[in-house]
Amino acid sequence: MATFGEKLKAIRLSRDMSQEDLAKVLGTTKQSISRYETGINSPRIDTVADFSKKLGVELSLLINNKYSVGDVLNHNLDTTIPPIDPNLAIVYDAWDSMTDDDKKFIASIAKRIKKEELN
Repeated sequence: MATFGEKLKAIRLSRDMSQEDLAKVLGTTKQSISRYETGINSPRIDTVADFSKKLGVELSLLINNKYSVGDVLNHNLDTTIPPIDPNLAIVYDAWDSMTDDDKKFIASIAKRIKKEELN
């Protein structure tokens, strides 16, 4: 009923994001987003899986064409998840390649900032 590109565009618009904003969050280019939305290109399944995690949308809703845009937006799109900050997306992308010490360091900084916010 709806293509991956149509669903991606609907998610982007429902979050009031430009193609450039979405590209930053997903770690790709504005041109790639445009090509996906218009159906000129289709991403690889591992790319779609990564997008689904970053967007908070079940993978099956994105890849299965039997689901409509409405199904994606109304049924399973977690609108409580705000768009991911591009800087957070960088950390997310790098997380698996970080050492345990790097991960602990980043966590300690986040805890320190959170503690300062509470004071």
